[in-house]
Amino acid sequence: MRSTSTRERGYSLIETLIAMAILGSVLMGILSLFFFGRKNVYSGKQMTRAVAVGTRVMEDLTVLTRGDMERAFALSTGGTAAALSTVTVAGQSYPNSILRQSSTTTNPPDVDGYLARWNALVAQQNFSSGLVSLVITPSDPRTVTQSTLVNAPIYRVRVIVEWNEEARRRSIVLDTTKIDRTK
Repeated sequence: MRSTSTRERGYSLIETLIAMAILGSVLMGILSLFFFGRKNVYSGKQMTRAVAVGTRVMEDLTVLTRGDMERAFALSTGGTAAALSTVTVAGQSYPNSILRQSSTTTNPPDVDGYLARWNALVAQQNFSSGLVSLVITPSDPRTVTQSTLVNAPIYRVRVIVEWNEEARRRSIVLDTTKIDRTK
């Protein structure tokens, strides 16, 4: 025999709403993790591509002697050294330096086609506004003052690969040195 005062138990409307709110919060957290994870994977992929481009540029520079560098990047023509100035690349200023960029292959002339080749390499990687820059800075550790291009026994070469990623400018920097052992 059943009692009429016995009520069947179930979930109230408030309990259901609280459970749905908790579930919604957890799902939103998980979805945001997927979104940011995807964004970080894309950013890492772009960085890996930039390092590959920079490595290729460094490999090209490795085989060049200092004389080859002077000819290939028009650092001196007819015995006259290219003018040194303060150049700014990727927000960094480099005093007493020369700038060569993959987007500029005519003035100064790209004698051996390195800049054009690097420009094509950047384009192949589908970088947004991709650019390879060389900052060549003469250095003479024997003097306190800045050296001129002609008498410097050392060229410090900084390779900068830049690109746009979403709303910001990204870059990687690699360095090498060319030494004239006769000076």
